[in-house]
Amino acid sequence: MNKGGGTVHAFEPVPAMFNLLKRNIELNGLNNVVECHQCALGEVAESRVIHISDTNFGDNRIKAGDSNEPTNSENSVPTICRRLDDVLIDSDLSKSTIKLLKVDCQGWEVAVLRGAKNTLSRTQFLLIEFEPSLLNDAGMSASDYASEIRDHFSSFAKIPADVFQPLIYLPIAQLDQILGEPLPPFGTLNMLFRK
Repeated sequence: MNKGGGTVHAFEPVPAMFNLLKRNIELNGLNNVVECHQCALGEVAESRVIHISDTNFGDNRIKAGDSNEPTNSENSVPTICRRLDDVLIDSDLSKSTIKLLKVDCQGWEVAVLRGAKNTLSRTQFLLIEFEPSLLNDAGMSASDYASEIRDHFSSFAKIPADVFQPLIYLPIAQLDQILGEPLPPFGTLNMLFRK
């Protein structure tokens, strides 16, 4: 099926979710298109703890300051964090153009971007979530978020809730202003950055 010649690299640190991801890929005949990595991404290679949500499969989180916390609870599991730049070197993709990088990791976005500086320099589009309360839980800020993105892209668009609305790209110089504006009622802003 891989007609476009590209490969998708998917990262999932939670064992149960990783198994679901692998099964979904198999059921849809995408084994030759998607390469799965059972790890979290971050600024450095290290052991971390990921907290499992009781109510939402998509709301598992790494929080600030608990890298070596024991995990005797059913609500957390140990995981390995790797730098995206290192993963792509291991996959022999360290010089390839990245068409789209999607990052949605419940506040851990800044850590992922810090471990992907080389990758970002080769990325055409970055689709990423912005939610200040989750960044705060991870020990990050909107300023940290903007500083990791600003030098790699020339413009960005807020993804509208109504997917039939056109994207309106703004110059990267307006990023801090947009990040300071009130968020939509659900508290999350998804943005698309481009070179």
